[in-house]
Order: sequence, then C-alpha cells, then structure tokens
Amino acid sequence: MSKLEVDAIEPQSGTTITIGAAGDTVNLVGTLQSNGSALPGDISSVVAGTGLSGGGTTGAVTINIDSAQPTITSLGTLTGLTTTGDILFGDSDKAIFGAGSDFQMYHDGNNSIITEEGGGNFQLRTNGPSINLQKGNSEDMAVFTADGSVSLYYDNAKKFETTSTGATVTGNITATGNLTSLGIDDNATSVAITIDSAESLGLGTTAPFNSRPGSLTISNEAPTLYMEDTNGSGSQVGQLLYQNAVLTYTTGSRNGTGTSNSTTHLTINDVGNVGIGTTSPQSPLHVIGTNGTASLSLTGGASASSVTQINAVNETANTWNILEIRGQQINFDTASSERMRIDSSGRLLVGKTAIGDDTVGVEIRGDGLGQFTRSGNKVLMLNRKSSVGAIQEFRKDNTAVGSIGVESAGFYIDGEALHTGLIFTSNSVSPRDNGSVTNNLTDLGNSAGRWKDLYLGGGLIIGGTGTANKLDDYEEGTFTPAFSFASGSIVHSAQNGVYTKVGRMVNFSAYLHTSGLNSPSGNAEITGLPFAVQGEFGGNVGIMYRWATANLLATLTPRVSGSGIQLFIGNSNIEAAHLQGSDFNGGSVKNVLLISGTYPTT
Repeated sequence: MSKLEVDAIEPQSGTTITIGAAGDTVNLVGTLQSNGSALPGDISSVVAGTGLSGGGTTGAVTINIDSAQPTITSLGTLTGLTTTGDILFGDSDKAIFGAGSDFQMYHDGNNSIITEEGGGNFQLRTNGPSINLQKGNSEDMAVFTADGSVSLYYDNAKKFETTSTGATVTGNITATGNLTSLGIDDNATSVAITIDSAESLGLGTTAPFNSRPGSLTISNEAPTLYMEDTNGSGSQVGQLLYQNAVLTYTTGSRNGTGTSNSTTHLTINDVGNVGIGTTSPQSPLHVIGTNGTASLSLTGGASASSVTQINAVNETANTWNILEIRGQQINFDTASSERMRIDSSGRLLVGKTAIGDDTVGVEIRGDGLGQFTRSGNKVLMLNRKSSVGAIQEFRKDNTAVGSIGVESAGFYIDGEALHTGLIFTSNSVSPRDNGSVTNNLTDLGNSAGRWKDLYLGGGLIIGGTGTANKLDDYEEGTFTPAFSFASGSIVHSAQNGVYTKVGRMVNFSAYLHTSGLNSPSGNAEITGLPFAVQGEFGGNVGIMYRWATANLLATLTPRVSGSGIQLFIGNSNIEAAHLQGSDFNGGSVKNVLLISGTYPTT
C-alpha cells in the first residue's frame, strides 16, 4: 500500500477526488472539518464502503468514525442529521435548543431536567389523543386528554377530573389556609365566601365570626338566609331575615322579580320576644291563631301514648287532646283519659274528677287545704337524697316550730326553739331538743298529763345506766299454799295465796284452813310458793293462827327456806322443835293459818 501525505486537498470546481479503492479503509488521523462557511464544492459522488457511504448531491452521507480515532469536535452547520444508533450525553452535558439557549435537557447525575431558560412558555403538544405522565410504563400520575378532561392520580387512583361543567373530586378536600372565592359566578367583584382556619364560614365577609369553630356569618345590610323549593308549578321560597335587630321568617311564592304572597310567620324582636302569627310580639311568647283553629298544637303519631294536641279552644274532634281549656275548667288528658283538672272553683284535682273526702286522688283547694286519699297503700312519700336534715318543716305565722327529718341512723321529729322532739333509730327512741339528743333532761308526761299504762318487753332502768338500776321483772299472781308432811296428808277447806314479784323480791300472803286429817306425821311445811327461795329468811315473815291443840299455845315462828315455809314451836329460839303432823292430831282439825312476808328468789 502506498502512502499519501499532503497538507491540503483543494479540489477545483467540477473536480473528482478519489481516495482509495473499493474495500480500502481511509483513516482520518486529524480533524475532519469544513474550512470556513464557503465550501469550494459539494461531495457529488460517494463510493460505498465501510468508512463513508451514501452518495449523490442531495442524498444522505453517513460517516462511520472508528472508536479509536480522535473525537470530532466540530462539524460546522448541519442541515440535517439522521442516526441509526444512540446519541449519548454525559452527566450535566446539555442538549441545547434555540438561539438564546432557552430550551435545555440534561441529566445532573441524579435528576433528569427539562427547563425553559428564556421568557417564553413551556408547551407540550401532541396530535395524538392524550398526554400521559407516568411512573414507569404502567402507573398514571396525570393524563391530559385532547378535547377532554385533565385527570390527576394518587397511587394510580384517579382523584381529580375536569368535566364539561366543572370538576369532579374523589375523596376529601383539605385546606390548611383560608379558602376564598370571588363569587359563585363570573359577575362577582369581591370576596363572597370565606372559610377560615377556625372552620368558620363567612358569606359576604372575609372575617367570619370565629369565636366558636363552625359558625356561619352572613354580612350584609340586611343579612338574609334564602331557601327555595322548586315544586314543578312555581318556586316556593322562605327567607330568614335579620334587620334592625329583628329576626323574621317569611314564606311565599316567587315571581320573576322577587316574592309575592309572602307571609311573616315568626318574629323575634330586639328585646327577645317571640311572635308567632304576629310581627309585634308583646310578651316572651306571643301566639295569635286564626279564628276557629287552635292557637298552639303539638301533633304526634297515632298511638295512645303520643302527644297530639294542646288546644286553647273547645276542641273535641281529636281523641288525643292533652290540654283542653273550657269556660269553666281546664282538663289534662293522656292516653284518652283525664288525669288532672282545675275546676270552676280553682281546685286542682289529680286522679279524680270530683271533690270528696273519701274519693281516691289528690285535691288542693284555693284556701290552702291539701287532701291526699289512697286505697290500701302509703299516701305520701317524702325522700331526701345525699344528705341528712329536715325533710318537712312546720310553721306557725311563718315562724318555724318543728320539722321532720332524716339522720344517718334513722329519722326525727324535732321541735324548734326548745321544743321537745324524738329521734327514732333502729332499736331506740330518744329525746331530742332543738336539733340535739338530750340526756336526763326530758320527762315522759307530767303532773297534769300522765301516761296510763307502760308496756315493756325488757327492763326499766331507773336512776342510772348499769344493770343494778334495771328493773326488768314485775309480776302479780296467785298460788296455792298447802301443808305438807313426811307422810300422810291433811284436808284443806281453804288454800289461798297471792304474790307480787318486783325484780328478785317476792311479796306473798297465804291463807290455810284445815278440815280433815289423813294421819300426818313428820315435820310440817307450807309448800306451793310461786318462786324458789334463795337462802333462808325468817325475820320478815308475819303469822297469825288459831290452833285447837292445847300444846300449841307457844309462838309459831316461820322460816322461809327452799321451796316452802317451815314452822317452829318456840318463843324466841327459832331452832326449837318443828311443827309436827302429830300436833294436828291432838284435837280439832279446824286449824287456821294466815301468813305473809317477803323473800328473795334466785
């Protein structure tokens, strides 16, 4: 192969330069560039090869540059460029378009950036059906449809879409700041709607009343809440108007210019009076009805338990009236039955329709008398909750004289100003005086007002608090005394005995009269005492006797012991011989003995 080294090749006009033969490789070691803007001529013919292909005066020319060869740093001005492979740009290397380098595309190593650096608009255009912004090739982020909607997506789910009439939002709209609008239509010239950060809504104002979240403020010369119901034959309207410190509610029909046949039904004036059927209420609630109709009605369901009507006229057509005002009385009904009335005399009757002392129900008269009558159960129940104290107070000439109340341990009847009362607990009744329990100060009865009988199931403590001061036993009765012997017996014609037992002391009297003998022998003893004897007592026993036997002229001395009375013969020595059965056998059997005394029982 021959070698050609030249400094320059300048073909003349119409000259053909051929370098190499078919199959040869032409290596350009230096830079291939155009020398200036005016080329001496064009490439008119290119022989196909591996390094330079194409041909013709207007055809494309392909230049294949070996990767090992130097970089082409300048190609001058290209009128067109067609590639069959990739054009690679390094990080931060830009593809720049426009004379002012306005449009740029590049990758900075992390992000891919398209930017408009000039002052013009950035436009994406297509003749296709839509422009899609996607993550990857499957997840939509935004879709711009030609001659149609704009859609925005969250996690591949559509949330916002424009329509021919506006926009559709799927889900909630959250605003972190104020939401304002210049109006509902294009004719608005100022802010019409404001929703502030306190969630307050303002109509006609940018500063809604927001002391409480959720408030509605309508700002106007005459703030009006206007409601419309299109019913097919015309528009029915209602309006709530606040003007000059007066609030009114009006309804009617609307014509082309406003409302006609309007009527104000409710008025609240500047002092708070409410008028229904009047625009000039004179009282807190002023109701004016029409002739022949009820002034005030409450209508419920068809059941008997529902509240259906309150009438101020003689209304009888409705079965479920709860209030009926007549010329002579007022009736209150529930479940189609009268429950209470005020009769022509001003008496309040509850549960009864006529007065009567024996008629079940409640009767309160205008003169102050109250009467409660019930059959077979408690008549009046008073209940005080949470604390102790008076539950009912009694007065004389508006001065408290007594009360009935509750304590933690029971209830009390108390007298005011040093009047005696009582307190009732679970197991005692104690005296009480002006709010306090008294001790050893209150009498039960007096000299001019005595109690008759006192029935006690337990004891009576007198003068102290210990068991020694307790009288817990009192008894009166009779007993049958009798003579008893070791053997044999005696016939009695009279055997009488009475006793009184106070505590442990027994007072007794006995009368014995004998009428016959059955060979009595051994010590004689009077038995049949009502209570056993504790110990032996003889000094507090008296005796009278008439004895027929001559040897009994000596004194009989009794001694109470065990369950009987022993008799001794002697003057002063009570340890003399016992009265024996043989002492009855010596003479007449008609012996008489009268004996009385006191002894302690066990």
